[in-house]
Amino acid sequence: MSKKIYRVFSLLLLSGCAPYINAANKNMVTVYVPNTTYESEALALADQHCARYGMTAMLRKPRAASTVGDLYDYRCVK
Repeated sequence: MSKKIYRVFSLLLLSGCAPYINAANKNMVTVYVPNTTYESEALALADQHCARYGMTAMLRKPRAASTVGDLYDYRCVK
């Protein structure tokens, strides 16, 4: 039983480390990135969002959100 609880707890901790879309519209997307290890995943998320509108993501600028992570602003361009 304790192994099962440990596995579930480990999965919950790991799931909180992935980048996620913080804000988005047709022209832009902001992705929260917990650390620089996930920069390529952030671009993939932004590209996926912009692809809905027939565009690709281009990094505008990263900005510090907190001591825990950064926000990456992308523009959707043709």
